[in-house]
Amino acid sequence: MLREIKKISQDPEGPRRRWFTDQQQDLVIWHEDGEITSFELCYGKGSEERALRWSATAGLEQYVVDDGEGRCMRHKMSPMLENDRWTDFDDVRQEFTRAARGIDAGITAFVYRRLSFR
Repeated sequence: MLREIKKISQDPEGPRRRWFTDQQQDLVIWHEDGEITSFELCYGKGSEERALRWSATAGLEQYVVDDGEGRCMRHKMSPMLENDRWTDFDDVRQEFTRAARGIDAGITAFVYRRLSFR
């Protein structure tokens, strides 16, 4: 079940950020004046991690997370997001809904709606 990490760094010039996490997912939302301006949902942690980013300007974008491992004879690199092909989000929505039971219902509904329309 997602739980909120309370003490996270904030950009004093940008929107406020909230971070929710569990063993399978991370959800980070950015908000201003009580309105969510963007979010990033990472899922599949520990296996083939992917990320969905939504913003009012760009809409929903899907990425695969390159964890920076597997570079023969080289040091681990920083994780990076790479464009990914679109997939069916039924499983993602179902798992998110299950994990989000403990967080604010308004946030859950907002994210779910954005995952339902591409």
